[in-house]
Amino acid sequence: HRYTTEISGTYLDSERRLVVVVHGREVPEAEMLDACALRRDSQSTDRPIDTVSYVFVDEAEARAHLHALWLRELECRCVVDGVEVRLDVGYAPEPVVPSWVPAVRERWQRILDGA
Repeated sequence: HRYTTEISGTYLDSERRLVVVVHGREVPEAEMLDACALRRDSQSTDRPIDTVSYVFVDEAEARAHLHALWLRELECRCVVDGVEVRLDVGYAPEPVVPSWVPAVRERWQRILDGA
């Protein structure tokens, strides 16, 4: 992997977690990919990273990034009333069903029903 961004944050030794604070900026996909690579590449170092947590100061910014972070198994957290809250725990996105699926389901159901 060729890194394109520098992932900087606070490393928590006891949790083997890198905390990246985000305020007033977008987290580009390239950065998320680099965070995943860093997590992988750090395993044989003296500071292995098991988890990368993106902690947003603004909840709306956090929610805007939730799905993309969740897809990459990067934690999505925000500060609500001074307390750090994980948004990705229990997150279950609504499946997107392509427009052609209902027609295929209907056709196969008729075949399975013997029609």
